[in-house]
Amino acid sequence: MPELVRAHSYHHPSPIFPSQDENSSLYMSLELFEYHLDLRSAFGTSHSSTTRRKNALIRISIHSRDEKIIFDGFGECGLPPKKANCYLADFNDIQFYFEQFCENLKVELQKNEFNWKEMIGNAFKNVDEKYFTLVRKLADENASLNGKLQSIPLILLNGLDQYEYLDQIGEKHPEFEHCAQCGIEMAIFDLWGKILDKPLYNLIGIEPPVQKFAFYTAALNEDIGEIVKTARFGLEKTRHLKMKLDSDIEKGILILKNLIETYEKDYIHENSKPHWSIDANSAWTPETSLEFLQQLKEKLPNFLPYFYMLEQPFPILVESSESSKWEQVKQAYENEGILIFADESVNTFENIANIQSFIHGINIKLEKSGGIRGALTVSELAKKHYNLKLWFGCMVSSRLSCTCSSHLMSLAEIGGDLDGSLLVAEHSQGFEGGFDWRNDQVSNSESRIGRNHGEIVLLEKPGIGVDIKKDTIRK
Repeated sequence: MPELVRAHSYHHPSPIFPSQDENSSLYMSLELFEYHLDLRSAFGTSHSSTTRRKNALIRISIHSRDEKIIFDGFGECGLPPKKANCYLADFNDIQFYFEQFCENLKVELQKNEFNWKEMIGNAFKNVDEKYFTLVRKLADENASLNGKLQSIPLILLNGLDQYEYLDQIGEKHPEFEHCAQCGIEMAIFDLWGKILDKPLYNLIGIEPPVQKFAFYTAALNEDIGEIVKTARFGLEKTRHLKMKLDSDIEKGILILKNLIETYEKDYIHENSKPHWSIDANSAWTPETSLEFLQQLKEKLPNFLPYFYMLEQPFPILVESSESSKWEQVKQAYENEGILIFADESVNTFENIANIQSFIHGINIKLEKSGGIRGALTVSELAKKHYNLKLWFGCMVSSRLSCTCSSHLMSLAEIGGDLDGSLLVAEHSQGFEGGFDWRNDQVSNSESRIGRNHGEIVLLEKPGIGVDIKKDTIRK
């Protein structure tokens, strides 16, 4: 049974649309839960190791007077252990922000009139006009939105966007703002998609993911045998792996050697075209990066054809004096056909300018970018201004957040790492459905898996597309 603890709730006492008949009136409730997730095994990176996470789950419900749910939307914030300049929020921060949102919404719901055209303009002012065309058209129906269900998400977005939020000491624009915005906005767009009976990608105005693949993360562990065991679980889902390494490159080479020797026959073959990536989580120096590549060439050359990407070898904040060294690293890896992506260094599009000269692409996560709209803004600027490749990732989270990210996968060159929910034990999962991992296992003398193994198959359902399991939320 999923473990949820209700931390805050707000039930608006009056109908959303006071002019409606009392018997048909609609009411709104907002709830925030601690969402406790047990992991299948320890998830280790260069800066932390955890076996359990406390994420934030947000629910926005539209219901009748007798509390019968008409529509509800869900959002999730993945909350790794805090790390300066990188992972900026814990559950207490999300709750502090959410309580302010509820207070702002009280003000919004007390208004008698709304300028729908202005509200739509405000909601999408920072998003390229090619996105959300379906809902932008609502601006042409200004007066007709009064009293209609499809106007409710606009009221919610106005409450999220048009007010100043503070941190616990009274400073504006708290550092945890993006993460909190992500969870609330996710719930709003899930609700909006359900109201309009449209999947999220359709609401955004993009194609569903086709021939986009997800990677599985083999986390860092003192026991190399445990890493190899974890990788087997992932290879049953996808032919693409991501390995977490730290600054001990001798051990890193040994980990890769064990993985290659164990799985080369069944899972690593030219016909299946696997892509493996390495995530250093900011733990390397330029010298470490070059030494690692040299050791690969000497000790494990058969890994190089499958080495697709090196992620975040550099510190979160790179000194300008170090840029030229990292540009040399980029060139060395590029010469071997290996891409370099940034993750922790990119929270918003403003961060990209400082690092664009030594990367090929960026990993976009909803919690870092502030949600779906922020992710779209970052992706457009990265491609248009810097010609960077896109990758979509996720925090350790349930099917809810991972599926939300999967709706953006058509914008990526190859795919992303949407394995956050696979890292979570099934008994902790509060949701089902969302997307499947295409199973393309074959029986021949060369490889157990085919080229489509690990392709994302998004299920056609309104909103994010997941269903909450029975009895996950109790009164």
